[in-house]
Amino acid sequence: MNAADNLQHLYGKDNVNVEIVTCGPGLNMVKSDTKYYSKRIKRMIKDGIRYSAGIDYTDKADSQREQYIDFLPGVVEVQGCLMRIVTLQESGYTYMKP
Repeated sequence: MNAADNLQHLYGKDNVNVEIVTCGPGLNMVKSDTKYYSKRIKRMIKDGIRYSAGIDYTDKADSQREQYIDFLPGVVEVQGCLMRIVTLQESGYTYMKP
């Protein structure tokens, strides 16, 4: 999250596209009932940073969990974390993992 804020600050909000792809344990950060990160994530979304939540419903283990997770407003659910990252890279995005 710091890297995303820093990129926007360095290049300007209108000059850089940032998307944070969350998956696995990171999904807890973007759930609607989270308290610790919600204020910051809502501000980041308002500032133009996109958040996507990668859910892989094809995994057999996932059949045991709820199929619906309530995410913070503005967080977009996508089919598969890795698939989203690859799609973004193919579109010209650079993958960063601070």
